[in-house]
Formats: sequence, C-alpha cells, structure tokens
Amino acid sequence: IYTSKKKRLRGGGALSLRFRLVNRISDRVLENVQIHLKEDVYSGGSINLEDAEPGTAVESKKVPCELGIGVLQGLSPEIRGTISASGWKIPIKVILPSTAALSPISDLTQDQAGSLLSFGQWSSYTTKVNVSTESDPSKLKHALESFLRAAEVEPEHSNLTNGMFATQSTHGAKVLILVKLGEQNVKIDLKSTDKKLAKALSSDLKRLVL
Repeated sequence: IYTSKKKRLRGGGALSLRFRLVNRISDRVLENVQIHLKEDVYSGGSINLEDAEPGTAVESKKVPCELGIGVLQGLSPEIRGTISASGWKIPIKVILPSTAALSPISDLTQDQAGSLLSFGQWSSYTTKVNVSTESDPSKLKHALESFLRAAEVEPEHSNLTNGMFATQSTHGAKVLILVKLGEQNVKIDLKSTDKKLAKALSSDLKRLVL
C-alpha cells in the first residue's frame, strides 16, 4: 500500500495498491491472471498479472485507487472485486490497514501538539516495530510517515532517530505518534482520542517490518 500524492476528495482518499499472488498449487500454472475491482474504487479496467508457475509469486504494478467515505468509515477498511485465472473466477475481499482511513495533520508545532494532549481523553499504546538488517536507517522515519499517512511535527527540530508524527481519521479522531529508532527495532508511543482506532493502529504496527 502506498500513499498517493493526490488530495483527499469528498471526504474519501486515494491510495496506490500493489497486488501479490502466490501459486501454492503444485502441478498447475495459473494463467491469464486478472483482478477486477469495483468501478468506484478503480476505473482502469482489469489489473493484469504475469502467469504464476507452481510455488512462485507474481505482483502487479501500482494501481491508483479512490476510496470513498463509506469505505473508510470502519477501523479495517475493505475493498471487493474478483480474480480470474486459468478459467476460474472467484470473489476477493482486500482488508486494508487502519492507516488507510487517516490523513496527515500538516504544519503542527510541538506547542500545538502539547495543547492537543491537554484536552480530552487520550488512549495510549506502546509497541515495537522490527527493523530489517537490510534497511537504510536514514529512510526508516519516512517509511513510517508514509505508512501512517502522517506529517512530522517540526521536522527541522528532530533527527534521524527521533520524531513525532500527527494524523487524523475521517471522523476527526486525532493521533500523535512518538518514534525512537534503535538498532533492531523502532519504539512507538501512540496516542489517540479514539481508543478503538488506537488499538487497531497498534495492532497493524506490530505486523509491520521496516
């Protein structure tokens, strides 16, 4: 999943998705693989993938998708469609991470973030995200910012190992994320005005590998 540079439209949002198919059938090549999404999500027709040999995986190119406000209301947004291969055609459901329903809070200052935290009730979760040994430390914060669909708070006052991100949901829940990069993982302190959203985000982050 990739954050699109397009502006959010009519309360919805834009994402770029890449689909991956794994052929676990030991004696059959999956041919003429096509994915069809509903037109209100993707209007570009069929998404074509290469033939998948037994035990191999194939990926599509990035596909720009528009997600309406109805899709983004839930904590785990989903899109539906069909996949066809070798004469078979089956329905599919793609469950997106809870971050799909977020949008960045731009130009927030540290003082403004502190003021936000002083009002209302905030739920807190702390988690750690594993870091691959092949990852470039200088790009980890940007990768997190993209996944969280967030904006960094005063990036000119942070560094490569620490920072704060701010984002919000389609229904106005605020989310602030403190990050601290270590050698093997990233420690994340997440706070949100929506307890269910905070829990869903924490769960999604635990499955992330940078």
